[in-house]
Order: sequence, then structure tokens, then C-alpha cells
Amino acid sequence: MIRVAQLSKRYTAGNGERRVLDQVDLSIPAGNSAALVGASGAGKTTLLNILGGLDLDYQGEVEVAGLQLRGRSDVELSGFRRDCVGFMFQDFHLLEHLSALDNVLLACRFSAAAERRQFAQRGRQLLAEVGLVGRENERPSALSGGERQRVALARALLRQPKVILADEPTGNLDPATGQRLMELLEKMLRDEGATLLIATHDENVARRTDRRWRLERGQLIEWVPA
Repeated sequence: MIRVAQLSKRYTAGNGERRVLDQVDLSIPAGNSAALVGASGAGKTTLLNILGGLDLDYQGEVEVAGLQLRGRSDVELSGFRRDCVGFMFQDFHLLEHLSALDNVLLACRFSAAAERRQFAQRGRQLLAEVGLVGRENERPSALSGGERQRVALARALLRQPKVILADEPTGNLDPATGQRLMELLEKMLRDEGATLLIATHDENVARRTDRRWRLERGQLIEWVPA
């Protein structure tokens, strides 16, 4: 489902250049979960952005859900992100002026009316599954951090994506809430059959996945927890 070969990414800073990814190879089969651990600034978010088609300034090969991302048009990449990828961001990225349900439905805002009705039904079902029955019309400011992250999870799963890219999904949550979110995420991924890649500082979160790597000095090293 995810295949990366000889991926390199450089940033220019001042008079120098920093290679944040250095000939990275990565393969994740369909239906598997995987984790990237590493210090802040190691390149975890950069790698997720590349896999999600948000960053095209790299060298190497990147294939996600059977699509080679290099050379694709903006229209093709927009369709890829809409139909194949669900994002979970560390800071939730919910729109305050929208309700929980409308935040979940953002990805189908410009769909045909019949499709919007279909997705609205699925959005309500997903919010119920994440424990937010009766909170569909609440705005983000009325929800706790854990509840906002559950809205973000429902939004990521709305279009039944093949791949979920989660950037520090428990980073803003207390340990108990983070564990409950991971249990919920794992259950919903089993039900949906998606492939998951998590970037995290939390080694306890990483231990829950099928495969784990540490990103350090641009290199991806398979990590086996003690």
C-alpha cells in the first residue's frame, strides 16, 4: 500500500543545507499499521506530508495506493488526497465556526447533493462510533481535547480511505485519553480495512503497531522495542 525507494529531502537554511531524509526505503503492506518514532525535527511530519501528496519537492520514488506521486497534476493529487488518504493532525485542524458534523463532512463539501446526503449519514454514524452521539452540532470550543481528536478521526475515515496518516494523534492528550483514542483507532481501522502510519514521540503508541521505525539523521532504522 505504501512503497518508498531512495527518498531524499533537503532544506536550505542560511548558508547551509540540511538533508532531513536521506535515501529512505519504506514498505507497508495493505491493512498493516506502522509507526515512525524520533525526536522533534527528525523529519516525521515531512515524510507524512510527502506520502500524502502535500510535498512534492523530493528525490526518489513514492507510491501510495498504487499511484506514483511524482509528476501528477494538482487535480490528480487533489483527487488522490480526497479518495485515498485520511489525515489526522496533531493540532486537530478543526474549523471553529463549523459544528463537529460539518467538520467531519469538509471533504465532501463540494460533492453533489445526493452524495452529500450519503456522507452526512456516514458522518453521523462515525461520530456515534467515536462516542459523540448528541454532540454533532457542538463547535470545537465546546469539546475537550480528546473529543476534538475523535472528531478528527471521524473526519479522516469519512471517505473510507485506503491509507490513514496520523501525525502525533495522541500528542495533545493525557495518557489515559490517548490510550482510549488508540484503542478506538485500532478498532475502526480493523472495521474499515485501512493501512495506518503514525508519527509519534510516544513509544507506547508505537508498540501497538505491526511495524516500527526510528527516524534519525535522515535515516530510517527498524526499531524493535525492548
